[in-house]
Amino acid sequence: MPLPLIRYPLDITGVNVNNKVVDEVKTLGSTNRYRIAAPSYGPFFAESFIIYDEADSRLLVRGIDYSFGELLQEACIKTGKEIYNFVIIDTSLVSANVRYTYQVLGGYYQYNAEAIVDMYETFLNDDRPVNWANVLNKPLYYNPTLHNHYISEQFGFETIISAIERLRNAVVLSDVPAFEELINYVNARALPSATEQDIDNGIGVNKVITLERLLYALKKFNFNTITISPSKAFLLPNVLQTYSLTTTNIDDGTPLYWTIDHINTSINDFSQVNGIVYINDNKGSFSLKPLIANITEDNENFRIQLRRNSVSGPVIFTSNVMTVLGTYIISTDDIIQCLLDQSMYVTNLPLTPETIYLIHESKDPNLLRLLD
Repeated sequence: MPLPLIRYPLDITGVNVNNKVVDEVKTLGSTNRYRIAAPSYGPFFAESFIIYDEADSRLLVRGIDYSFGELLQEACIKTGKEIYNFVIIDTSLVSANVRYTYQVLGGYYQYNAEAIVDMYETFLNDDRPVNWANVLNKPLYYNPTLHNHYISEQFGFETIISAIERLRNAVVLSDVPAFEELINYVNARALPSATEQDIDNGIGVNKVITLERLLYALKKFNFNTITISPSKAFLLPNVLQTYSLTTTNIDDGTPLYWTIDHINTSINDFSQVNGIVYINDNKGSFSLKPLIANITEDNENFRIQLRRNSVSGPVIFTSNVMTVLGTYIISTDDIIQCLLDQSMYVTNLPLTPETIYLIHESKDPNLLRLLD
């Protein structure tokens, strides 16, 4: 049954219900793989096109069972949508009859494309070989499409490279005198590097120190890594005082040498004024004993110093101020009198918690203990 002759209005939206054609049946006429069907009412919108195999009402899938042909470029630009002239069936599994529903573009684009369909179908199913020499109206030259090349595939840059190198040499060589002057200026004012001997001497020198020398100095002197306990003490004459050392990063068996920095003491005030202490597990200890003077003395102060290499080596640690308590020499009669007369004990003798009273010309040391 022939379709009715209908003129559809132009619809650039693709959604006008008046331009919708429903269930149009088309006979393909063969069972070849490539067959073409053109809707009877002209160009159509691809997005709303639906096609079925009439034999089993199977919905065909675009890209698998069919594709579109003859894209209308002008209409696409005007509408912003895909618009085609016909459908290409590219599988022999589809029967000879198909049914489709589509949205017609209409207007002056409505025309019958059967002649174009016959031409395309003949071309697609013609499997005869084609001799390139027999192709007529071939262009003499073909404009290349946009494409890229690997740099390894190109040649002929030698002249450009030579010119660039000449420019570079002209710039660099013109600056050589300025660079030489700058280097000479820096070298003339550069400080010498400190040696290990300079570091061992422990004196300030106007020299730079490399990282290697800095690590050497840190290992040698161990700055700020030694503590002493007690850190501040009052020492009793003729009483042995033991000091404990705590260190950091000092190898086991390393000897340190302790000496006394006299503030108002002297070498005669101690039984020993220097010694050696070995560090193990970052710990060590030594003892110091003040002597009893034969005369009355006030409190006296000193510091303990730790040294490397020897008792005269560089100082790596200095303690807080230590105090030797003063001594007062009194006679036996004065002590006895103090015991008998409490008022004299309080007013006439300089009794303080830091004072040691020594019995002079007495054979009974118990009298001294009575005053403690």
